[in-house]
Amino acid sequence: MPRFGSGESGRMVAPRTRNAGLAAVLALAFAAWLGAPLAIFASLICILVTLLLMPLFRAYAMARPNARSSHDTPVPQGGGVAIVVAILCGALIDGFTGVVGSGSPLPVLAFSVILIASIGALDDILDLPATPRLLGQFVAVGLVVWTGLEAAQLFRLPFVIECMLLVVAGVWFVNLTNFMDGIDGITLAGFLPLAAAAVVLGDMAYLTREIGLLAIFFLGALAGFVFFNFPKASLFLGDVGSLAIGLVGGALLLDLAQHGAMAAAIILPLYHFTDATLTLGRRILRREKVWEAHKEHAYQHAVRGGWSHGKVSGIVLGLNMGLACLAVLSVGRSAVVQGSLVWLSFAGVMAIILVFHRKKPA
Repeated sequence: MPRFGSGESGRMVAPRTRNAGLAAVLALAFAAWLGAPLAIFASLICILVTLLLMPLFRAYAMARPNARSSHDTPVPQGGGVAIVVAILCGALIDGFTGVVGSGSPLPVLAFSVILIASIGALDDILDLPATPRLLGQFVAVGLVVWTGLEAAQLFRLPFVIECMLLVVAGVWFVNLTNFMDGIDGITLAGFLPLAAAAVVLGDMAYLTREIGLLAIFFLGALAGFVFFNFPKASLFLGDVGSLAIGLVGGALLLDLAQHGAMAAAIILPLYHFTDATLTLGRRILRREKVWEAHKEHAYQHAVRGGWSHGKVSGIVLGLNMGLACLAVLSVGRSAVVQGSLVWLSFAGVMAIILVFHRKKPA
């Protein structure tokens, strides 16, 4: 998979520790406020697993800087394993407490997360060829879509055709999440607000009960990883993390769309989707090898223009928090209001992308 690397690491000096600690405390407090003890449990699992595995990451999973990465010192990667473990612990607890009944999508989703995380881990270590990597992704996404669409469909299309279209869209969403994981904290800035909005909408009955609980564990796991990845990363997610995060985020969006929150499902990932899709389109028009690593995303333009990783990811976080608020406001509204909120969200996203692109390389 392309290596887009995140920011610099170096020694853990006091300013970095203080800033990361403050960001982590705020994220944990927010997760606790929304998800109560379940979110805190997931956060603690993520932190504990990360601390236990950090020596292994440093010994065997170092991301080396190259001409197309955005960091200039080696940084350990693979920290997404901790997020995956925290999410799976949530699914396991749901099973033991009787939340998972017959026909629940959680067992299939848990298997899909394990599958796609395993593909990501192998790619981090062995640099897998594109064919087996994509085949595994299609299987993982296909299982989630097939299971998630058993209750209801989104469009008036034959079931098989709709499944095929959603699988292709899901594989693109998983990969764009990986493509966008290029600087410190950018993936957390995209998916923490998404997970938080999903928790709120789950409380409003716009998610199935099982998926709503999964959203809480997802939020807690992401919040726990903040200390290691924002505002300056001492550990990268790796493909094992970004692919799994994309899959879980996509499953949440699919469930929202099936329960009457289609506008919210469009608004929540809008920055990541727009930046990645526009970048891919430009590269295709220039006949570039789209599968190769690059620094063409809008947020990478801002970093190359001299803005710090923390500043750029902070702007994206603020934007996505605003999108999360608009997504929550959109539910239960008329089609006109929902459409207007979608266009307002898109306008805000394009404004930020244009600001990023105006930063010239320093």
